[in-house]
This record gives sequence, structure tokens and C-alpha cells, in this order.
Amino acid sequence: MAISNLIPGLEVTVKVDGEAAIEHDDDAAYDEPCAVEYDSPAGVRVVKYIEAKSGAPFCLTIKRASNFNFRGDQIGWSVAVDGGRGWWQQEISLQTPRRGAEWVSQVAGYSEGDPVSGFIRKFWRFGDLDIESADTRSTAEAMAKQTSLAKSLGVITVTVHHLLRPDQVTTPRAFREETNTGPVNEKALKGKALSLRAAANPEPGARPMPCSRHYQFKYLDPKRRPFAVFEFRYRTREDLIKEAILRAPPSPTQKTHENQPVILIDDEDDGSSSRIVKGEATMVKEEKKNATGGIKREAGEASQAPPPRRIKQTRRPDGKFLVDLTDD
Repeated sequence: MAISNLIPGLEVTVKVDGEAAIEHDDDAAYDEPCAVEYDSPAGVRVVKYIEAKSGAPFCLTIKRASNFNFRGDQIGWSVAVDGGRGWWQQEISLQTPRRGAEWVSQVAGYSEGDPVSGFIRKFWRFGDLDIESADTRSTAEAMAKQTSLAKSLGVITVTVHHLLRPDQVTTPRAFREETNTGPVNEKALKGKALSLRAAANPEPGARPMPCSRHYQFKYLDPKRRPFAVFEFRYRTREDLIKEAILRAPPSPTQKTHENQPVILIDDEDDGSSSRIVKGEATMVKEEKKNATGGIKREAGEASQAPPPRRIKQTRRPDGKFLVDLTDD
């Protein structure tokens, strides 16, 4: 759920496979320029990294609560995936002629077709990005085109606008998506760890539906700029680790060390306090093993081997062991 303290009463959520996506923050993302011009300085930009997986459907939900501060008569929002066309919704519609106390809207895809033959509903889903080796030969023109495309890949952009009461009705224009599912050269990604891209497909057996009329957007801002922009950068968990958004999981050895604390006593300590040192238990175990003959030696070596190190242990009243690792 993406929110901002500067715009209370507004939240945007991406759902992956029916569940709210796991979000991660990265302050460095705000150093990059925003692809959308918004109403600055009054506008707000929110950037989130979300975890995604290949084959999972996704949708977006916007919720406007009753404590939202209106500047116009209503709000509207647009969703654009991978730099594609924006798909719009607004509060006041032909079916809902007046603004309610709260408003919840969801977008899971878009309609493709024309007013004559009808429109087919298509639903978003994450898929695998086809990446070709950086050694693959390509013309300068093709590489420039791929680099431009790669800038918008892996991003779901939501813009939110202050709107006035609509007064003009229109019908949808013909739309045919220009899909580009070809391979992307590794060089075009410019170091971005990206293995997914979004796709949209109709449900099996879906038939074209007649188009319906709707209200046109009537913007409060003369330049049609949004007052809020939400960027959701979708990645697999592995890609998030590669981009240093997430830490790599600890190795089994690290987990063992971290989960075995040993209490050590400082010689200068008065006994009123002790300190917990993680990762030392394994060292103590190894020393005990060596001290009890855990190391096999050849004949004649026993006299040359150093004496085993003694491990001092004292049981405290609370049942814990105090281990002294200092030399005699």
C-alpha cells in the first residue's frame, strides 16, 4: 500500500496473485528524474519496489477516504504499464452521477478493439523478459530504440488528478495494442536487474463487447498535470537482491553462528554485567574437539604438539555458562 503523509486519505495498492504486493523503499530512487511531469512543488511523488513473479496476474486499486482534501469536484486516476498507454477512471460517471463519501476503484487490464466490432477485455499478468546477450550484434538505431524501451520496462505508473464535474460524454476510440515482445539486449538495460515484463491476455473464449459511453476528463490543472505520481517498480526477489534493494539471505554458516550466543567475561569486569558475543560458539566447539583428541596425529608427533587449550566454564546462578577464552 503506497501512501504519502502529504496527501492523507489517498492510498494505492498493487495486488499480485490476489494479495497485496510486498513493497520496499529505496531513497536513491528519488534521485532519478520522474518520467511524468506533475504539479510541482505542490505535487507528490512516491516510489516503491514491489516483489513480482512470472505468470502471476496483477491489478491496482486506489482508495480515496472521506478525509481527503479536495481541490476540485472529484479525482481521477490513470494506470500505465511499462510506458504504455494510460487507462483512466474517475469518480463521477454515468453510472455514479455524484461523488460519494469514499471511493474505491480497481484496474486489472484494459479493453482492445473499436466501436464497430466491439472491445475485448484483456487482463495484466507478469511474464518473462527475453534478454539477449550483450555480445549480440545490433545496429546503433536498434540499440537506441531498445535503450529507450528499457527505461520504462519494469515500472507501473499511477497518476492522480484533481478533476472538475464532467459535462461531456464521448465513446471510446479504436485501440490496438502494439506489442513488442522481442528480445532486449543486455546492454540496453544499463545494469538494471530485470527479468520480467508485463503482458495482457483475454480470458479464454472472450467475445467482443459493444462499447459504452463515458464522461471525458475535465482537469482542474490547465496543464493536465497530476497532483500525485506513484511509481511501482516490479522485480523478482532475486532481482531486488541484485539491485541491492534487499540483502542477500545469510549463508547456512552465518545462520549457525548468529543463533549460538556465548557469554564471555571480561577480566576487568566486576561481574555486574556481561556481554553476548554471537558467532563464537562454533569456535569454542572446535577448540573443545581439538582438546579432546579430535585431531588424529602420526606417531611421534604427540610430544611436539602444543598442549591443548583449556576452556574455563562457570555456571551462573541463572543457569547460564560463563566461558573464559583468555589465555592462562
